[in-house]
Amino acid sequence: MHLDIIVGGRYMEIKSNADMMESSYHKYRKCEEGLDHVREDLSNQIQSKEHVKV
Repeated sequence: MHLDIIVGGRYMEIKSNADMMESSYHKYRKCEEGLDHVREDLSNQIQSKEHVKV
């Protein structure tokens, strides 16, 4: 839920805590998914280097 108001001729949108938390959670998940790819790439690089050393 959010509330649209006009203050002093300025349009403002006030979001509820739940909306802000949901938005933050989606940003967090997006970052985590990106980091998962980085972790996987690093893991693969480390494993391939270990095979080369042997």
